[in-house]
Amino acid sequence: MCLATGMAGAQSRTGELRLKVTDQQGKGISAKINVLSAANGYETHQTSDADGLLDLTALPYGLYRIEVAEKGFATDALIARIDSNIPEDRYVHLKIPVVSTVVEVSGDETLIDPERTSSVQQIGSVQIDRRVGSLPGRSVQDLVNSQPG
Repeated sequence: MCLATGMAGAQSRTGELRLKVTDQQGKGISAKINVLSAANGYETHQTSDADGLLDLTALPYGLYRIEVAEKGFATDALIARIDSNIPEDRYVHLKIPVVSTVVEVSGDETLIDPERTSSVQQIGSVQIDRRVGSLPGRSVQDLVNSQPG
């Protein structure tokens, strides 16, 4: 019984992940591969060989995010769960990136104050200069009265 308990303790809780990176035609390509598991603090940055093969051994059990990138191809990412010592094979097919355009719009000033419960009306020098003429002596009062609220 003691011998069986000792053998059970000697079993490792690590697995193996075999990656094959190919292009759209199925030809293996060398690519940069980042493997990250935030849960167990594992992180490695490696490169697959010329045939696109990479063996990751002694991976502690857990979830892993695998990012595969190569110049001229769109970056691909996948999630792998390692929960046994049986090697797991994963295939990553890199694609040519899609051309996209991003338009960023930003305002120079904020138009709405989220802390204010009502609108603010201001009469500046531009409004006074452009005011429509009225009776003598009443132009500023008429301008104030023409504002909303």
